[in-house]
Amino acid sequence: MDCSIDHITPVRGGSALCVALTITSGGETESRSVTIAAESYAEMRFLHPYQKAAGRTLAVEQIDLLDEAAEQFAAIEQGLRLLSYGDSTEAALARKLRERGYAPDTAAAAAAQLRERGYIDETAQIERFLRDELRKGRGKTRILAAAREKRYGDAAITHLRDRLSQVDFVEICAAVIEKKYGEFPTDPAARQKAAAALMRLGFSWGEIKAAASQGSEG
Repeated sequence: MDCSIDHITPVRGGSALCVALTITSGGETESRSVTIAAESYAEMRFLHPYQKAAGRTLAVEQIDLLDEAAEQFAAIEQGLRLLSYGDSTEAALARKLRERGYAPDTAAAAAAQLRERGYIDETAQIERFLRDELRKGRGKTRILAAAREKRYGDAAITHLRDRLSQVDFVEICAAVIEKKYGEFPTDPAARQKAAAALMRLGFSWGEIKAAASQGSEG
């Protein structure tokens, strides 16, 4: 197989380059093009300078490098489109890219690059997530479990733990009790049922007892 460069053209305002190729194999000729990021081009010395690349023959290893760079560029472009629909964690974006056919390493690298560029801000996301969970009357363990399900990274989870330590969950629990029961039930069976429901919301037994006492004092 022989592969030569027809021309290289800057696209996307110079942030990427389109490499047009002619591939000859078994007497048949095929024309195709790949688009790579400008950063990838800078690392591929065999393409420089692009203004004089026409007619240059590429080795198989160089073609493979071009294809890998093109796949990475396409994954990042797909990631940007996915992010335009709403927030996503780095892990969730990598999963979505895998579901769209990208190799695991390519998907992970694309998601990491988009996080590094500021398109994914898990700290800001987890702050919004925490506000929503508290508004719903959720306790600490329920909030942490939900955050893990959403695949937030270690740094975001650490930030969340710090923020949770500043929350008065007795007060949150007391508000839930008032909304659901008016006052915490006095009947033993009803108390047990109410406590189980509150624990499922993520409150500890200590928080429930303190919140119930707070309500009875009021």
